[in-house]
Amino acid sequence: MKARIFLPLGLLLLLASSLATAQVGFSPQYFDLPLAEAQGTHAYRLFNLTEDPKQVKVSVVSWDFDDRGEIRILPSTDTSLDQWVVVNPVEFTIPPGESQAVRFSIRPAVALADGEHRAMLIFDEIPQAQDVPAASTAGAQTALRARFQFRSAIYLQAGQASRRAEITSATADATTLHVQVTARGSANTRPDGQFMIWKAAAFPGLDKVALLGNLADEKPELPSGMLAAGRLPGQPVLPGSSRKYEIALGTTLAKGRYVAVLLGHLGEDALSRQFAFDVPGH
Repeated sequence: MKARIFLPLGLLLLLASSLATAQVGFSPQYFDLPLAEAQGTHAYRLFNLTEDPKQVKVSVVSWDFDDRGEIRILPSTDTSLDQWVVVNPVEFTIPPGESQAVRFSIRPAVALADGEHRAMLIFDEIPQAQDVPAASTAGAQTALRARFQFRSAIYLQAGQASRRAEITSATADATTLHVQVTARGSANTRPDGQFMIWKAAAFPGLDKVALLGNLADEKPELPSGMLAAGRLPGQPVLPGSSRKYEIALGTTLAKGRYVAVLLGHLGEDALSRQFAFDVPGH
C-alpha cells in the first residue's frame, strides 16, 4: 500500500481560502492500493485547528486529468470505481482543536479489468451562517465564512501494476524547465528527484553529478558552477496519457550556454538525463 502523508499541505489537491486551509488539514495525501488491500479498511484523518466547529460532508466521484493537467470530474458509470467506495461517516462535525477519522473500503460488485481504477473523495465544509455585529442599530447581519474543500485521489491497481514512463520532450529557457512525460505502464507514474542547472563550461559530466542532500535548506549551498536546483514536481501522469511540467528555476539565467540535469526516478526506472540549451540575450 502507498499512503503518503505530507504536512504542510501544499501538494494536496485542494481548493480553499488561504485562511481556512492554514487551520484545517488532512492526511494522507492519497491512497494507491492493490485490489486485495483496497477491500480492507483505510482511513483519512481531518484536523480542525480553528476555534470553531467544522461541519463536513464527504462525497465520492470518478475523475481523470484534462489536457492541462487539471482535475476533471467524470460521470459515474456502472463500472466506475466510485460506485464501490464505501465511506463512513459521510457527514460529521469536528469540534475545535480535534480531529475526525473517515474510513473507507472498496467492495467491487463486479470483476475489475486489469489496470488502474480511480475515485476521488471530496471533503466539503458545509457553510454555517454567523451573526456579525452590525454597524448600525438595524440588528445583526448574517455572513458566511470562507469554506474549504479538500480533494484526495484513491488509486486501485487490479493485476500487476507497471509504473513506466519516459520523458518525451525536455527544453529550457532563462526561467523555466519545460518537461513532458508520457506514461507507458498500467499505473500512475510520478517523477521523484531533482533538477540542476549548470554553466556548460563548468559541467563535470553526468556520471559525476549526484542528488543534493541540502535542498530542504532555506538557502542551500550549490556546487561551484551550478546555478539552480530544486525538486521535480510529484504530480502523477495517468496511464496512457502525457503531462507537461513547467518547472520554475527560481532565478533568471543570463545569456549563455547551460546544461540541465534531471536525476532520480521516473516510476520504476532510474532517471538520469542531461541536455544543453542556450539563453539568448534579454
